[in-house]
Amino acid sequence: MSKIEFRGKRVDNREWVYGTVEFHLVDGDLTKIKRDAFITFDSMDKIGKVYRDRYEVDPATVGQCTGIPDKNGAEVFGGDIILATYDIGDGCDPRGLREKTIILDTWEAFIEFIFDVGHDAYIEIEVIGNIHDNPELIESEDR
Repeated sequence: MSKIEFRGKRVDNREWVYGTVEFHLVDGDLTKIKRDAFITFDSMDKIGKVYRDRYEVDPATVGQCTGIPDKNGAEVFGGDIILATYDIGDGCDPRGLREKTIILDTWEAFIEFIFDVGHDAYIEIEVIGNIHDNPELIESEDR
């Protein structure tokens, strides 16, 4: 069983942190839409003492790890922008390899892509950015 991991951008310095996610209602009011989000993880000092680190993150940046690495071994998270290279033919197809940029704003976007190209197609994915750090990539068209 794989570990469930999340990431989010810290509100104080805009750096990414990875771990478990906690959402807290503002003032405990269920009618408010705003929630605070925190990423927590364990760290260890030089003598082996374990600390629980907790950072407030922008809730809009929180994404869950899919458990699927890209072609370079990088973990793929919700909010990532991936370049998918796929073969839609049997090797004799003149159309050959195609590339498509996919925005993983939802896991369903990737599943939909798999169904579109066919579950038995050769597919290679590479993380090329994310929607928070690379908004210019969202404008990318199919290649």
